Amino acid sequence: INDTATSLSTTSIVQPEGYFYGLEVRGDALFTLNANFSDVSTLNVYSITSKTITQTKEVAIGASKIYFN
Repeated sequence: INDTATSLSTTSIVQPEGYFYGLEVRGDALFTLNANFSDVSTLNVYSITSKTITQTKEVAIGASKIYFN
């Protein structure tokens, strides 16, 4: 990801599943939420450099926000 780019990248970092409902970036990590409104949602953490999932966690039903302390 280049902040001086003048066009969108054609390289995919994530393959969203279900309801792709939240997104945040911090350092080399891309945080995504796959929301589920009848069961737990899933938080996935991707390495932007390697384009792989580094962590997956079950979170609240209908989760849509990602906050950092």
